[in-house]
Amino acid sequence: MSPRTKPAPAGDTLTTRQLNRALLARQMLLARERVSPVAAVERLVGMQAQVPRPPFAGLWTRLTDFKREDLIDLAREKKVVRATAMRGTIHLLSAADFLKLRPALADALVAGGKSIVGKQLLGMSLEDVYQTGRQFFGDTPATFDDLRKHLEQWHPKDVVRGMAYMVRMGVPLAVIPHAAPRGRPAC
Repeated sequence: MSPRTKPAPAGDTLTTRQLNRALLARQMLLARERVSPVAAVERLVGMQAQVPRPPFAGLWTRLTDFKREDLIDLAREKKVVRATAMRGTIHLLSAADFLKLRPALADALVAGGKSIVGKQLLGMSLEDVYQTGRQFFGDTPATFDDLRKHLEQWHPKDVVRGMAYMVRMGVPLAVIPHAAPRGRPAC
């Protein structure tokens, strides 16, 4: 028996297997549970949602009696949001968690964005880029393709993608529910 599989003495540390099982249970991956989709998303501190479908499958595998309409309704009621969060990727979060986490993630998201597209935007004021994004999105739903087309009217095409990316990193925006299949368009 290797040291990794040897049971720990009572009251001591967990074995690797015990730790793995505890992590799987915490993530609701050992058995479906009877919790609300919002509670599940909060327990996971967000779910990866770059592509719209995974949150549906991820919740269906974790929750008893989950239906895709449940999640669509929660998004329309603004109880969950699909937005830029951890690692600068799109996640499904409860609205309450998004409001708490997004400010805490803001500096890291901007720093990550700068490391990826910063050289493209030399000489541009990020605050001006953010303000352009805030004004563009305002209260009217739009896509990032729409933003890029808007930016192309005043900026060279080779910097527009970088500008739009920095808007996504620096401005707290959420993807709105859509009438598309699965209730959400791709970003």
